[in-house]
Amino acid sequence: MRITGASQLATTPKSLPTPAVASSAVAFQISLSAAARSVEIDTGNDYQVSPLSGTLELDFANPHVALRVRWKNPPADGERRFAKFVIEAPGKDSITHVFDASGDIDDYLELPISPSP
Repeated sequence: MRITGASQLATTPKSLPTPAVASSAVAFQISLSAAARSVEIDTGNDYQVSPLSGTLELDFANPHVALRVRWKNPPADGERRFAKFVIEAPGKDSITHVFDASGDIDDYLELPISPSP
């Protein structure tokens, strides 16, 4: 058996470029059913003790939002509270999700957003 081009095998391989993680600032808005003591948003790339609207840095490789709402006053027995969350990513359809709970909200949402091809 004869091997040709052995000198090419001995060369040091070039490092491959690391793919960039696609992330983008997205606009959001939250509507609450009652006054909140605090609102926290975590996307993995961005964490905010937040106003009820603004922008978030969203990681398109793992698009998710964790939302924590602490109510100013506890809900009455049997009362449900909600937080309507709207995300508007550039070039994508708006996403609306309603988080609800019988007390404080502490929930996670995987977003159906992918990077543009």
